[in-house]
Amino acid sequence: MNVKKLYYFCEICKDMNLTYTAKRLYVTQQSLSYVIRTLEQELKCTLFIRTASGVDLTEEGKYFYRRCSHILQELDDTCQVLRQASSEFAGNLRISLAPCFYNMLLHALPDSCGSSPVVYTYCSDYFCLEHLQNHQADATLLPYLPSEPGLSSTLLGYIPISVILSLNHPLVRRTSVPTSDLSQEPLFLPEQYQPIYEALFARYPTLPTAFSRTLSLPSPLAAIHKCAQGDGVVLMDEQALSNCTVPLPAVRALPMSDPLFVPLYCVSAQKQHSPPLQSFIDRIQLALKTSQSSAR
Repeated sequence: MNVKKLYYFCEICKDMNLTYTAKRLYVTQQSLSYVIRTLEQELKCTLFIRTASGVDLTEEGKYFYRRCSHILQELDDTCQVLRQASSEFAGNLRISLAPCFYNMLLHALPDSCGSSPVVYTYCSDYFCLEHLQNHQADATLLPYLPSEPGLSSTLLGYIPISVILSLNHPLVRRTSVPTSDLSQEPLFLPEQYQPIYEALFARYPTLPTAFSRTLSLPSPLAAIHKCAQGDGVVLMDEQALSNCTVPLPAVRALPMSDPLFVPLYCVSAQKQHSPPLQSFIDRIQLALKTSQSSAR
């Protein structure tokens, strides 16, 4: 067993579909099947069972996934700290952000600001704030105002949230969807988007009760796949769908009749922004202003 096998195992768990994972990682489906087979032989237990839509975790697989994801996160955090401490990062603009914001802002995240290359670190919002406090990042992006003292926050704009429907859904031909028409629908919540949903539900407290129930899924692709089958709906920004680099199932994004928006803040430990950070803020503000105008 090695780190590469654990990485592939965790990536499969995010999609629960070998075809999607293989396309996303640019590997063959056969190589992923080999990883599963060899892991199960080494562990002497079954990790996955096949389903009509892909695969699902056994109880042993769920336990192994929880442990592996923690181990890989710890390893990634350690590597990030060591890399950021090295001299090659001197003069770079260091931005920490949750992975969901990468999906949303892929079209807008600059590679450099002025003469400073931008280095992105992807981690949970908790670790984003820790990076700021430990001087491992110059700024972070958050969908809420942090309560920690000594931090400066700048509103970048608002992210419009749409409802994702199957192309066979009876509401798909409308121009917008009222919340009341979704009362019989399950709402799928990709774990990767947890910071977004926490901010969304804080902003709209009655929103979760508008659906028949909420179900957590490991990745956006898994949620969209379930949505395409007509099993429920997803709340997500339309830009993240456009930025997706793998083929998506037949779904459509529609705005809500009462528009939903999530705020996005740039948080730093300095009240006076450096020229590269100010340039970064200006670019993201412009991109979000354009997205918000389109949504309206």
